[in-house]
Amino acid sequence: MPTARKSLSGGKRRSRRSKRSKRRSCKGGSRKSSYLSGGKKRSINEYFKLMLKAKANGDKSFKYKGNTYYAKTTKTGMVIYAKK
Repeated sequence: MPTARKSLSGGKRRSRRSKRSKRRSCKGGSRKSSYLSGGKKRSINEYFKLMLKAKANGDKSFKYKGNTYYAKTTKTGMVIYAKK
């Protein structure tokens, strides 16, 4: 008896998965294009403007609103800026 129950539930699960994958494949392309063709990009805030400029120049630190942010390197090699 337990084997019969497993086979029935297994069949139902398979049919549900196939329906989901069909939906995603049909709508995915149109959704992506309409999203990208949308409105304006949001402007970057002042902190990020200064941080990206410092990162591009390879600066060790930059000042923002009276605070000094210093460059640190993470384990993965990414450069981040933080207050001391």
